Amino acid sequence: MDYVINNELPDENSFIENDGLISNYHFHSSFSNLDYDLVKKNIAEALLSTRLFLQSSNYLFITLGTAWVYNRTDTNVVVSNCHKMPANNFSKKLLSLEEISEALQTFITRILHFRKDLKIIFTLSPVRHIKDTLEGNMISKSLLRTAIHNLVVSNQELDYFPAYEIMIDDLRDYRFYEKDMLHPNDQAQQYLWQKFSDRYFDHNTLSILSEWRGIKKSLSHRPANINSSHYLTFLNQTLERLVTLNKKINVNQEIDKIKEDLRLLSPPA
Repeated sequence: MDYVINNELPDENSFIENDGLISNYHFHSSFSNLDYDLVKKNIAEALLSTRLFLQSSNYLFITLGTAWVYNRTDTNVVVSNCHKMPANNFSKKLLSLEEISEALQTFITRILHFRKDLKIIFTLSPVRHIKDTLEGNMISKSLLRTAIHNLVVSNQELDYFPAYEIMIDDLRDYRFYEKDMLHPNDQAQQYLWQKFSDRYFDHNTLSILSEWRGIKKSLSHRPANINSSHYLTFLNQTLERLVTLNKKINVNQEIDKIKEDLRLLSPPA
C-alpha cells in the first residue's frame, strides 16, 4: 500500500531468484515467474490498477492477521512472503505494541492524505496462527487488537468490525469451523456476513441483497429437462426479475447469460 500511495515500485534488492524462479519479498507468489522483466511488469500493473481503484473508493477494509514478522538478515527489512527461501535468511520477531501502532498511524496519515474522504474499517482475523503456538497466537492477536482499539478511539475516520470477537466468543463451538479447526466454515461466514450487513447496510441495500439472493438461487437452478415449457417460462421470469434489478445494480452479465440460454432453447423461426 505504501508503494501504491507513493506511486513507487519495489527496490531492486527486494527481487530474489530461487531455482530459476523470480519473486519479490513484498508480493504474493502469484507474481513469481521465470521472466524477471515480466515479474516487474505484472507488479507495476497491479500497483497502478490498485492506485486507480483506491482513488475512486469510499471504503478501505484492513484485516490484521499476526504480529509475528520475518526480517531479512541481510537488510533487516520485514518481508511479506519468504518464498521458501532458506530459514537462516530471516529472523523471526514479535512486533511491540508501539511498533504496530506507529506503523498503522503512519499509514493512516498517508492514506487519508492521498484520499481524504476515505472511511477505514479495521477487522482482526479470527484464524489462529498455530504455527506460532497457541500462546504465541494469543499474544499476537492481543497486541493487534489493542493497537486497533487505540487508533479507532482517537480517529473518527476509523471504525472496527468485531469479526474476531463474534467468531471467538459468539461462535465458539467447533461446529462453526472447517475440518482444520482453524478457518470459519460456510455457516460461520454467513453469520458474520449477516452481522456485517446489519451494521453497515441501509434499508435499500438490504432490500437489494434480499432480492439478489432469490435471483442467485434461480440462476443456479439445474432442471431435469431443459427443453420443457416449464423451464422456458422459468427462464423468462428470471430474466424479468434481472431486468428490474438492473435498474439498481449492474447485472448485465447475468442478463446476457439468460438471453443466450433462451436463444439456444427457442425453436428457429
